[in-house]
Amino acid sequence: MKVMARLRALSRELGDLVLPLTCAGCGEYGVDLCDNCWLQWQVGAMRAEDQVPAFGSQSRLPLWAAATYDAAVRQAIVGIKDRGRGDVLNLISGAALRLAERLGPAVREALARGHPRLGIVPVPPRTPAWLGRREVELPTYLAERMAQFLRPHAVRCEVAPVLRHHRWTRDQVGLGRAARLQNRSGTMRLRSRATELSGKPLLVVDDVATTGATMREAVRELTRAGGVVIGAAVIAVTPLRNPAA
Repeated sequence: MKVMARLRALSRELGDLVLPLTCAGCGEYGVDLCDNCWLQWQVGAMRAEDQVPAFGSQSRLPLWAAATYDAAVRQAIVGIKDRGRGDVLNLISGAALRLAERLGPAVREALARGHPRLGIVPVPPRTPAWLGRREVELPTYLAERMAQFLRPHAVRCEVAPVLRHHRWTRDQVGLGRAARLQNRSGTMRLRSRATELSGKPLLVVDDVATTGATMREAVRELTRAGGVVIGAAVIAVTPLRNPAA
């Protein structure tokens, strides 16, 4: 037993030499998320459509965000998406809980209008699975966690992955508002086996909202199919630093 314990300890030490544990927010050594970075995630879910020009001004739908895409929050999300930091996925679960608590009344109001079940629609991955899609798709992960937290509160809901990307688009990083809108225009279609959406209340879910171009396309396609989009939710929203950009 002592030999096995020593071998396990040695394995951990070797692993730390190869890939040392660092804070997903600031890079501090020896911890997956330090106290200061953890605090940046502990804000209440907020209405954020005014921060997302292409979504809030065009669709006039509510947008809920669990955090601001800046500093430690940004680094943690990038770490999960691009560096496989699955050890900090509990942050997204906490974000989903805050979102579910905040938008619960709006969901119950929408369901009271007639349809018995809410569809939570994750924005589809931009890269097809056969091209090496990332292991963690945050919109789907967030949608699943939100459904989990809403169900105990008498909200009938289901994750509805009914959208797909119709054509390839370049990454939005570095693009201005007009270029983002053009890049995402006409990109989404319903999956061939999508469930009946006519009259069904829907909530669009994505990981980060900047201009809202991606969500606007999702809303457009869902509405075209007869769905009733009640709003959108994201893990984080990018601060609107330059409204004229």
